[in-house]
Amino acid sequence: MKDTARDQRRLRRAGRGLTGLALVSAMGVASLAAGASPALAAVVPPILDYTFNDASSVATAALVPDASGNGLDATVVGSGAELTAGPTGLAGDKALKLPGGASTSTAAYLSIAPGLVKDDATDLTISAWVKWDGANPCTWPFALGSAVERHVFATTQCGSGAYGAIRDGSEVRASGAEPVPVGVWTHLAVVVDGGALVSTYVDGELVGTAPITYAAAAAQGTTTFSGYVGKSFYAPDAVWGGVIDDVEVHDSALSAADLQDSQASVYEALAQADAAVDLGDVSQVTASLTLPTTGESGSVLSWVSSNPTVIAADGSVTRPAAGQPDATVTLTPTATRGGATETGAGITATVIAYPAGQNAESELAAAVSGALANSPQLASDVLGSLTLPESGADLPAVSALAGASTAVITWESSSDAISTVDTGSGENVVKKGAVTRGSTDTAVTLTATVSVPGAESIAVPFDLTVPALAGPTAEDLEAYMFVYFTGDSVDGEKLRFAVSDGNNALDWDELNDAQPVLESTLGTKGLRDPFIMRSPEGDRFFLLATDLSVGRSGWGGAVGNGSHYLEIWESTDLVNWGEQRHVEVNLPNAGMTWAPEATYDATIDAYVVYWTSSLYTDETRAVGDGNGPQILMSITRDFRTFTEPTPWFTAADLPSLRPENGLIDSTVLEEDGTFYRFTKATQLTGCASPDIIGQRSESLRATTASGAWEQIDDCIGRTAGTPEVEGPSVFKANPGDESGYNYFLWVDNYGGVGYIPLGTDSLEGDIRWDYPADFSLPASPRHGSVLAITRDERDALAAKWGPNLLVTSVEPVEVETPAGGTAVALPETLSATFADGSARELSVDWDSVTAADLAAPGSLTVRGDLSNGAATRATATVTITAVPTEPGAVTPTPSPSTPGTPGAAVVGEPDRSSPDSMAPDPASLARTGLETLLPSVLGTLLLAAGVLTMIARKRRSSMTR
Repeated sequence: MKDTARDQRRLRRAGRGLTGLALVSAMGVASLAAGASPALAAVVPPILDYTFNDASSVATAALVPDASGNGLDATVVGSGAELTAGPTGLAGDKALKLPGGASTSTAAYLSIAPGLVKDDATDLTISAWVKWDGANPCTWPFALGSAVERHVFATTQCGSGAYGAIRDGSEVRASGAEPVPVGVWTHLAVVVDGGALVSTYVDGELVGTAPITYAAAAAQGTTTFSGYVGKSFYAPDAVWGGVIDDVEVHDSALSAADLQDSQASVYEALAQADAAVDLGDVSQVTASLTLPTTGESGSVLSWVSSNPTVIAADGSVTRPAAGQPDATVTLTPTATRGGATETGAGITATVIAYPAGQNAESELAAAVSGALANSPQLASDVLGSLTLPESGADLPAVSALAGASTAVITWESSSDAISTVDTGSGENVVKKGAVTRGSTDTAVTLTATVSVPGAESIAVPFDLTVPALAGPTAEDLEAYMFVYFTGDSVDGEKLRFAVSDGNNALDWDELNDAQPVLESTLGTKGLRDPFIMRSPEGDRFFLLATDLSVGRSGWGGAVGNGSHYLEIWESTDLVNWGEQRHVEVNLPNAGMTWAPEATYDATIDAYVVYWTSSLYTDETRAVGDGNGPQILMSITRDFRTFTEPTPWFTAADLPSLRPENGLIDSTVLEEDGTFYRFTKATQLTGCASPDIIGQRSESLRATTASGAWEQIDDCIGRTAGTPEVEGPSVFKANPGDESGYNYFLWVDNYGGVGYIPLGTDSLEGDIRWDYPADFSLPASPRHGSVLAITRDERDALAAKWGPNLLVTSVEPVEVETPAGGTAVALPETLSATFADGSARELSVDWDSVTAADLAAPGSLTVRGDLSNGAATRATATVTITAVPTEPGAVTPTPSPSTPGTPGAAVVGEPDRSSPDSMAPDPASLARTGLETLLPSVLGTLLLAAGVLTMIARKRRSSMTR
């Protein structure tokens, strides 16, 4: 009965203001006579209608007229609103532009006059045309109600998609799978069918629905307002930003047909605009065309070709053979939007025939060779092993070309420094492109030959340099770098850097004043779970991160409809990072790509990359595969091309785990050929919450199902005394780490303090992880990773982002000590000056001084390391004085080889340019007899006699007093 009553209330109208009547006039009355009237017909007039066409001002406190005639004008609150062109683009069609901003800002929004929704309201439809700026997710373009407990609203995106919702105590959402497009006019509506359903419509298409018991009365306002345009009822939410037009409220539940019919004139205008496609100059076509499939106004574009054998509907081009005339083709676009269809004018394209001696095969060979020549991995010094493509299908720039896989690429090298053949066998094959770096730079000419059947082969030479191996040794690693994110906000999902205060993984200093160093401009624009690693050669670094922005989109859809991409950077110095790489690595049926890490596998001379994913039975990602989140594995050499991922570890692989809960966040440490892996999982018994388990294997790439991974630890966090944790990151302590631990496992208390460092002395036997009582990490650190670095690398980071940490000079030290001593007293601390002009005391670890260094008078330079990890060293000049002698006593002259004489090498810094400079003179070692023995013996006797005389005189002097 309710549906019948609603239908009886519906009336049809020929248009709405300028978006309907003016457009009808512009199109001509004849179109209505030809059957257009149903498309332009509309439902019962709205009870609220903000067209903005009659608004004269949108300054603070200005009134926006209600075109419905019900007098429910809106008041502009805040500043920054503007009037701009509406979706039809017609003269006089105005829209409201809202600046958007933080919840604490003065960004403008509208307050709707009171009295709109009655206390007995059952059904309701709220709709508007929106062009969202995309800046702030979880913001509301429109909402009706009184407070956070009772309202109806829509959001352009919160979680994975747009949705409408109703709340009358608790919230019910009609969630869509995708957000409203950014910068594109879109019709968004939320419909309340009282006591039955709440539904969300985008461009008249149902995108989400949910059952409800509530009625539209939940949207009743207060005595002072009925709701907002551009503002949420939740105080912390940001203000919506974008352009909005034709805000309508109906006291009935409109259908999809109602919504499309009421906006038909707008859809037609948008489709008509999109049908006017400009392909640029197509008078001399020699390659396939990119025919747009989506218009700037959001229409779906389709194409018809007058000669599909020359230009197909997808834009692929087949050129006439050499000697044939050029071909002329007409391409006609059709735009469809919201049920409206418009056909654009035909576009004439001329396809040029091949020149004499050329054909499709030679063109393919040229395209593949050109793509090879522009390969970024072959554009500079070769620091590590290469991925050498074997066909055009392996080159992203040309992989989509017809026949790309038939373009075979073979390789030759002028030096063994770059291998061009596969070696090894079975699962341990080292692919061609393996690089061997020696003790000197090696010039290599690497030549690729592209061969396509039916065309001449093309050689592509590369003159390359394989630099000498220059990485640090383990003893050179005396500091650490930490890369992390800080939380579920837009700012928190940017990457921050820190360095350790000296060789201590429990004491840290923030870089860049704790502000972000790297942020994403691609994908979701959020960065989480960063992982940083050093290449096995030692002079190249890779940084990987999860492509997820909870701050923009919330957690909704993050597991099932998440990104298939990794965000990757590369550097040779930790300071200058290359362009961000947005690389698709995951399977089409994967739900997300979280917490990536990589470990070098010497058995294949490549990196094994692993991450957390949920897998589904098909690409719709609607039905899971039953394993929950699991760890997938892929292989790469260059972090540009990745093998298809395969399952590496699922919870079902271990009988001690709860399989339906899955697992997340694997981290791996390699030591002496053994791989130690730590993962968050849910044990069936024995642990109070999901926690970290430990495993080890001799084979990195072996699956857990194979039995190659032995479990060595479980319930690690709880046993150590932490709350529930995730995001483990394992690393080995530097030699001499002041904390005293040999290994660290950092874990993320994601609901509390953030990262917690755990330490242990051994990964063998009964492993005991300590929760240190004292540590100092950066503020609010979340899942990240730690890299061991040298003092010079630490100073490079400080020079770029931490002048308060960069030592520029150290207080000089000058001391005197008598010859013949066994040690020299040097200060334990010195004042160091930093790049920001500050100064503070730092402890000094001085190089050792031996008795031989102090045996004879002279000068000695002693150097020391500063406790904060700086590369700048402390310097002490030690003057070794002669022992006083009595007048007339003879002082022996030391032989030239006596240690400690002026000109001797500095302790701790031998003269490496002359390795033999410290060695005794072979000629003096050969001398025997009295000419060498007598002077030495005589000198010693005379010195002893002088000392005894001086002592006797002092005794006599004291007796006479």
